[in-house]
Formats: sequence, C-alpha cells, structure tokens
Amino acid sequence: MEQDIEYKGCKIRIVADDNPESPNEWGDDSAFLVYDHRQFMVKRDGFEPRDIWKYFNGEDASMGFLYEDYYAFPVEAYIHSGVKLSLYEADITCQFDSSVTGYVLVKTKVESMAGIKFITKSMAKERAEGLLEIWNQYLSGEVYGFIIEKPTIYLKITEKYLEELNGSGNIEYETILEGATTETEYKEVDSCWGYYGDPEESGLIDEAKSVIDNFIKND
Repeated sequence: MEQDIEYKGCKIRIVADDNPESPNEWGDDSAFLVYDHRQFMVKRDGFEPRDIWKYFNGEDASMGFLYEDYYAFPVEAYIHSGVKLSLYEADITCQFDSSVTGYVLVKTKVESMAGIKFITKSMAKERAEGLLEIWNQYLSGEVYGFIIEKPTIYLKITEKYLEELNGSGNIEYETILEGATTETEYKEVDSCWGYYGDPEESGLIDEAKSVIDNFIKND
C-alpha cells in the first residue's frame, strides 16, 4: 500500500506507520476488546473474560455493577502466523487454530451534551464489528502515515561551460540557462501518522491534499 502521489507540484509519500498505537491505548470505555490467550492478550482493569462469561451466563452476579451497562459480544481469534479477530462464528470456521476467550464490550448508553443516548443491540454489534476491523488492521500492519515533500529546483552549470562563456564574452542570463541542467530535490515539510486501513478510505489522502492546499494558500 506504500506509494507516492504527485499533487500540485508536491509529493505525498504514503508509508507504513512503524509505531502505531494499539486501539487499547485509546482509553475508550464505550467500546473495547478484552482477550485472554497465551498468544494474544488484551487487558482492561476489572474486565476479565472468564468473569464476563460467568456473569452473562448467570453463574456469578457479583460483577453486575460493572457489567450490567454493557453488551458483550464473544470474539474468536484465528491464530496462525498472526492474529485475525471476528465476532464468534462471524467468518472463521477453522476451529483448530481458533479460540474464543475474549469479548468486545459496548456500553448500552452513552452520555453527551444532548443527554443520554440508548444503544440498541444491533447498533452495538455494528460498533463491535467496526472495532474488530480496526484491530485487524493494527495486527496486520495496515496502519499508515503520510510525508509531504516540497520540491526545490536547482540549476547546474559545469565549470567547462562557464569557461566557454567567459572566453566568448557572452555571459547573459539567457545564454547561461541554455547550457544549464536542472536537478530537483524534495524536502520534508509535514507528516502525520496513525491512519488505519486503506489510505483513501481512512481520509489520509484527503488530509494530505488539504495540507498542501494550505501551504499553497499561505505561500
């Protein structure tokens, strides 16, 4: 997916983000993943997958004060030369390399300036699927950034050509340009990182073009 795009004389370099944030680092308590497997572990204080299973299966109500405000969607991990996540039985059928020891938790209601918004289970499931898509992009290295480079054009004239001009006495600007060659160097002027998934769908390319438009406007 790494590529270079020319835009209004500048170069947009799309490169892999070598140090992306895990979605777990975002600190979002309205929708998050917990998983407990020896090859893949995602922790959240107070949210142990085993305790979540017990609560939602009616075996232990003691954690109700913590879990009752959430929908819990079982998550399946296909672990084989990497990790791929999906909601349980969503799209993975090979049970040999799969495990179901985690959940996506989505709050049943959210508070905002407009008041409390109640979330239906279908809305929550869609949110859970979206979160797992981001996790899969993170786990597969599909996180990108852009570097914007502006060109500087240099004129190069050989010492021999200058000697010839001096000898002829014709050192007018136009004459100098006739024997000059050009060389373009690109210099980094801006960058931004942390775009998950396809660069076009994630808004990376639009944002990079917007930055260039602002450079041109303010020049």
